[in-house]
Parts: sequence; structure tokens; C-alpha cells
Amino acid sequence: MYGMIETAGVNARAQRILVIDDDSALRAHACATLRAVGMEVYECGGGEEALAMLAHESVDAVLLDIRMPGMDGFETCRRIRELRRGEFLPVIVTTGLDDMAAVQAAYHAGATDFVVKPINWTILKHRLRYTVNARAMADELVASRDHRRGLLTTIPDAVLNLDTKGYLTEVRLPASGWAVGKDIFAVGTRFTDLLPNRSARIAQEAIERIRQGANQASFEFAIGGEQGERCCEVHLASGADGSVVALVRDFTERRDAQEAIRRLEHYDRVTGFPNGDMLHELVNDMVAAGSASSSVAVMRLELSGLDYARSLLGNRRADELVRMCAERLQQTTGSEAGMASVPNCLLGRIRDTGFLIVCDDLAEESALQQFAERVLACVTGSYIVGDYEISVEARLGIAVASGGQITGAGDLFDRAELAMGEGGSAPVFWSTKIRDRWRDRAHLTKELQAAVNNGDLHLEYQPKVDSATRELLGVEALARWQHPTRGAVSPGVFIPLAEENGLVLALGEFVLEQACRQIQVWREAGRRVVPVAVNFSGHQFSKQGLLDSLKNVLASYAIERGGIEIELTETVAMNSCAGIEKVLQDMHDIGIHTAIDDFGTGHSSLDNLRKFRFQTLKIDRSFTADLQTSAGSRSLIRGIIGMGHALGMAVVAEGVEHEEQLDFLRQQRCDLIQGFLTGRPMLPEAIEPQLQYCGAA
Repeated sequence: MYGMIETAGVNARAQRILVIDDDSALRAHACATLRAVGMEVYECGGGEEALAMLAHESVDAVLLDIRMPGMDGFETCRRIRELRRGEFLPVIVTTGLDDMAAVQAAYHAGATDFVVKPINWTILKHRLRYTVNARAMADELVASRDHRRGLLTTIPDAVLNLDTKGYLTEVRLPASGWAVGKDIFAVGTRFTDLLPNRSARIAQEAIERIRQGANQASFEFAIGGEQGERCCEVHLASGADGSVVALVRDFTERRDAQEAIRRLEHYDRVTGFPNGDMLHELVNDMVAAGSASSSVAVMRLELSGLDYARSLLGNRRADELVRMCAERLQQTTGSEAGMASVPNCLLGRIRDTGFLIVCDDLAEESALQQFAERVLACVTGSYIVGDYEISVEARLGIAVASGGQITGAGDLFDRAELAMGEGGSAPVFWSTKIRDRWRDRAHLTKELQAAVNNGDLHLEYQPKVDSATRELLGVEALARWQHPTRGAVSPGVFIPLAEENGLVLALGEFVLEQACRQIQVWREAGRRVVPVAVNFSGHQFSKQGLLDSLKNVLASYAIERGGIEIELTETVAMNSCAGIEKVLQDMHDIGIHTAIDDFGTGHSSLDNLRKFRFQTLKIDRSFTADLQTSAGSRSLIRGIIGMGHALGMAVVAEGVEHEEQLDFLRQQRCDLIQGFLTGRPMLPEAIEPQLQYCGAA
């Protein structure tokens, strides 16, 4: 096919012939004769001229006179064969009738054919045409062979030819990338004898189907190779004279890649444990296969401290901490844990900070309780990661399905999650009471959303006074919710609800707006205006467009510089430390003061405190509460006050309830105090008497 196409290509144009002869008359006659039959003819009077032309011109054949002065025809032919395009160029020599020795010498020099003088021009033109066409067909056969050979070397398959009895008669292995043992497929061996027993039977059946007329058949087998067991797929097709052609492909790498993808989809990258989706499938199977007497228990374990570790240590070190936690869990659930009464434990990871433990065929609930306590005790505690000691706490919830009580894994996981949310230092079993509490919590969340949207919350203000004179120097705005049927809902209840359900941004905006409006009311009433502090959550602090929204609120109520102070807890400040320095500076530039709240309960470093531009430092109430009984707390407060003053910050002590506490704080030159001793949170009209009119005596 290739030869036919290419020969047609040669015939589609005039054949190019080069005539080399020193006799100008014979040369002219030859050129005229060949041109008369449609050939394109070039002519040269000697060998050197011809070689110079062939260096840059391509011809289809050469008609060469042997007897020439200077470079004779023999040398010319040899030199033509040395050219880049001359190795297979047809060269027909002309010689005398009786000069057979010259013909023999011409063949040794590389001649293709010869004609004798006097030349029969009719025979010559046909001989030239057929010689050129034959050469073109030969070239294309070689090209076709090379093309097929090239294709075979590029495919990653071994090509085997099997005779009618199933013996290998020809074997071609891939040039590279073939990991199956090269000595396995040897000519003369029976193909099925090379395969494992089961695969051999399947292979023989596939070969018989081909011999019975099937177009193709396929099967797979596994076989030992140079790099361990290899997986191969075989495609069979009918060959010539009853033979069978087998294409054998090693797909081990593809199988391994598919397995890697499956692991990524179903297993946790850090611990290697099944992920939530995989566990869901496994537990569904357990529940579906359970009998009336069988049980499946799911423990939902949540670790606190991992998020902080990720912000402190970075992702790589935090992953190392997660692996340490996973190793402790494995030790607890393994046979060395001595918990034979809790068999068939399966560990999984869920989200970034959680684990699941599934126990199948549970014997007794008391054994499960003991096991859960052991898990908590094992995983809770300190971990050394690099140069850091990280403390990890844990909560654990348990849900049990027995006797077909639960129809699927989803319900079981949800119940364990709810129980975990109720947990503290001890395991918590799911119960209908927990369910009812969470339903009530969901209902309360919906009511909170309506209250925030409708402005049904209000603010109370707690005084901040001078520790020496008790003069009112500022207030903290605190959100309060008076529910129409529940009465006063504690901020400790509704603020975490707002944070968990995405309401905290709207709540924070409401508090800031109401505080600014109250400042405006006091100012227009002629009252002395003191700074009002509002609390910011991490969500508010990281909100896009924060600075613009603050500017708009301040401008709307004409708030003067220092009129609003934003309080950030130490934990929020440190978790946001990557961008906090610029945000604090921007707030300062537009006249907002900032305070670091609950100081001493987070994980701030002295270097960060030095860099961040806070105006106020607030000592957490837990230190103040222990002043009278703890020398350690007194020492810490001394250090905090000294450090705050050294960094140019005013220091506020929270939770002051007794005169003895105030006396100590006054002695340590604490700037302001806040607590029940000097004022509980109160409505605006209750605090107004402390805001003397401007100009009053």
C-alpha cells in the first residue's frame, strides 16, 4: 500500500535523470531522447561536475559513461555512493558490447545496472522508468517496515505470536518500561505453561474463542517479575494460518495509581485512618449485617489544642502532632491495651481535630465506658513537638446501635457528635435528654437570629474606674437578650450560639452601632462622654472591608478619636497575628483604640506584644479571683502590670469584687479596675449619674 502510494507520487512528476558523458554528441542525443518521453534531464561532461551538482540537486537515476578522461565512471560511481542522498540512487552505466570486465568492475563500484553501446534508446527509456519505480517501491517498503518497527517499539506491550498448539513462535518485548521478567516469555514454550493455574485455564478458554471465530478476547493475570508481582492484561486476536497474536501489557503502575487515588478518596493523608466517608460505608455495612443481639458503638473524639498548634507550629509540625495522637489511639485500641471485652475496634479521622472509634459486637456497656475513659486518659496530655510542648484536651461522645435500633451510620454519627458536644473530662453517652437539649438549642438559635435581625437585643454598660479615685473613666458595652418567654438569656449561652451559627458578625455590628448611638445620645444631652469598649470576635476581625465599615460607623455618629475602644481576646489576637499589626495600626490611624482582653489565658509572646500597637491590656478575671489566696497569682499580676506599663499600655484588672483585691491592685499601680465592686453591667440610664454634665461643679 505504501509502495503504491509513493510510486504514484513519483509518477505524478517527471522522472529526473542525470546524464554523465564526456562525448557531447552522445550526451545531447541521450538528453533529447529522454526528454522526448517526458523525463526531466540534467547533463554533465565529467565526474567532478556531476558530484558538485548532486551535492545540492536531487535526481531519480544516473546514466553514467564508464570510459571518461580524468575521473572515470568507476570512481564517479564510488563517489556518488558516498553522498548523503547517493547510497541507494540508481546508477546505470554504459559500456561496450564486449567489455564485461568493465561491467563487473562497475558493479563492484556500486552500479545498479548497465546498457551496452550502441544504446537501444527504446529499451533504455523503459529500463530507466522501471528502475526508478522499483527503487521507489523498495524505498517505500523499507520506510513502511521501519515505520511499523518504530510503532512497535513505542507501544508498551509485549507482542507474542502463538502457533496452532499454543507455543510461542515469535516474541517482541517493549524497548523500555517492561518490568515483567524478560526470561518468562521464551520462544518454544507453551504460553499457558507460563501462567498461574487459574490464569492458565482462563487463557486457554480465551485462545479457543479466538480459534472459533471471535474477533478478540481479553483476560488478566498476575506473575512474578523483577520488581515483585506484576499485573498484566492480555488482548488476543487472530493471526495468519490459525496462529494467535497476544498483546501483553504490564498495568501494575496503573493499578498502583488507582489504589493511590482510592486511598486519597477514602483514607486520611496524615494518619492513614479511614476518613469519614469510608467509615460511613463500613458502619452502614455493620448496621445492615447486625442481628437482634449484636451492637455497634461509635465514639466521637474531639481534641482541643490542635488548631492552636497549627497556627503556632505550621502545617507540617501540626500534622506530626496529629500522628502522635493517632499513635496513642492505636496503642489504646490494640491488643496490648488489654481490652478483650471491646473487640473489633476501627479507628478513623474526621475533620482536622476529630477521630472516630467504631466498636463492633459490643459485649457490655460498662466495658465500653471503661474503654472510653482509657481513650480519654491516653490521648489527653502533653506532646513534645520540636522545641514546643503542646497540651491537648479531649471530649468524647458515645452512641450505641443495638438490635436494629438505628437504620444507618448517619444517625449513629450524629448521636455521637451530639453526645461529644455535651462532654467534658468524662465520656458522655447519647440519650434522649441530650437530643431534647440540642433541639431546644436549635430552636433558640432560630430565635436568636430573629432577635438580632429585629434589634430585640440591648446593651448594658459596665464601669471601668480609676483604681485610686474610683472615677469613671470608661465603660464596656455588653450585649443582653431579654427573651419574651425564657426571660434573660445568659451571654454565655447566646454568644457561643452566635459564633457557631454565623450570627456573630451581625451581633457584633449591632453592638458597635448601638454603642456609637449611645455616645451620640450622651453627647447631645450634654453628658461627659467616656470611651466605650466593644468586644470583637475573630470573625469580625478578619472580615473583608473591616476598616471601611468602621470608618462609616464612626462618621455616622461623629465619634471623636478614642471614643470607641475595640477589645480582642488574647487568643483571637494571636491566631490573627499574621496580619494583625497592620490592622491595629489602621485602627489607630482612624482614631480607634484597641485592648487585648483576657490576658494570661492565651498564648501570646512578648515579642508579639511588643510589635502590636494595643493601647490597653486587660488582666483576666481568673488571676484577680485568686489574689487573696494565691501568691502565684499576685506575682503574675505584678509582672503583667509592669510589662504593660513598660510597653506603654494602660492596664485594666477585670473581676474585682473585694476591697482587698482593689487595695493590692492600687499598690501595684494598676490603672483601672472593672468588676462588681465598682459596678455591675447596667442600663444607660443607670450609669448616667456618673456621667456628670459638662461644666458641672
